Amino acid sequence: MSRCVGETQISRAKEELAIVESLNAEHIFKHLIYLVDQWRSQDLVWGVGRGSSVSCFLLFVIGVNKINPLDYDLDHHEFFKIK
Repeated sequence: MSRCVGETQISRAKEELAIVESLNAEHIFKHLIYLVDQWRSQDLVWGVGRGSSVSCFLLFVIGVNKINPLDYDLDHHEFFKIK
């Protein structure tokens, strides 16, 4: 949450985090944080994001994507695809 700015971002992050926790997928996001930190420390370049992953605000906050889904009103359910 410390990487979020404003109530809209905090609310979206909390909503997505609740989904991640319900899927028991926290370990995946922790691993992604580690990977992005390693990539940055090595000055590696990765893509801006593609497909449904750009609709996930948590991936933007972590740094996996460079596209803020809130700027484009993208629905995070596109990424999580929960039935």
